[in-house]
Parts: sequence; C-alpha cells; structure tokens
Amino acid sequence: MAWIDAVITNAGAALLSSAMQDGIVITKVLGGSGTYNLSSLMAQTNVTAPRTNLPIAGIKELEKSRQVDIRIDNRGLNESYTLRQVGIWARRNVADSAEVMLAIIQDDKGEEIPAESLNPEFILEFGFILPISNTLEVRVELDTSVLATVKGGLSQFAKSPSGRLTWGEILGGSQED
Repeated sequence: MAWIDAVITNAGAALLSSAMQDGIVITKVLGGSGTYNLSSLMAQTNVTAPRTNLPIAGIKELEKSRQVDIRIDNRGLNESYTLRQVGIWARRNVADSAEVMLAIIQDDKGEEIPAESLNPEFILEFGFILPISNTLEVRVELDTSVLATVKGGLSQFAKSPSGRLTWGEILGGSQED
C-alpha cells in the first residue's frame, strides 16, 4: 500500500500557525471513498464521498513529527467499499474553537474494506505521520471503544483454552465459535 498523496491542508496550516501558544486537539479521523486532484488537495475541507469515522487508537511523538494511529474494523458494515482518503480533523486547545480538516492523505487504488458478512473479523491499522513540531502541544480525543477492545481482548485471551478469539469474544460475547 502506497498512500503518498498527503498534505497539511490550508485550513490545517492556518490552525497550526495560530495554535502555537495553546496547542491543538486532534478530534476525529474520517474515511472517504473518492479522491481529489492532487493540485487541489491542500484546499480541501472534507474527504470525498465520506464513508465512516475511523477510531483514533493513539498518538506517538517521533523525532520531528507525530504519528496518529487509527484502527479500522467493519462491525456493522453492510456493504463493502474502497477506502481511498483519510482526513484528520483538529481544533485549537481552547474552548469553542472551530474544528478543521488538518491533513488529508489519499491513494487512487485504496484499501478494500469488506462488509462484515464477508469477513467478520476484519481489522486494519494505519499510522499516519504528520510533520508537526514537537514544540507544539498536541492532544488527541481517543476512541475508548478501541481501548476497551484491546483490554477486553487480552483478558479474554488469557481465559481461552484454544489460544484464539473471535471479535465477538473480544468484544464481550460468547467464547463459543
């Protein structure tokens, strides 16, 4: 997978320059099934053909950047689609600040996200590196369902005689296959 069309949007650049004192909060990640012309990518304010919110699993501070980790599953997805864009939204770390699309990454080929009926245990993880200075405070609104899944899965795994679990077991369901 080569997701190479990636930019900080114009709104994202304005946000970063205005937030040096307060920092930013990464609020959500949204996936889309369309693409934009590369020459107009920085001007975009939303993903093309929005499909789903993508849970934020964490953020890592790297030497000269930040990595935003997302986890995609297909629980409740009735129809397969191709994920071709991912947009990352953020706001200033002050009350009542506006949320903007900070960055967008796209790939013409994309990644197929199957319907739950076709692959009920599907999961895909991405780590998107943002060229954001380590001097800027960056917070993230984590999706607690992602964290609960990991914690619940580990405790259930310890109880599993077979040493493997289905998503239903990880999410608190029966341990029967």
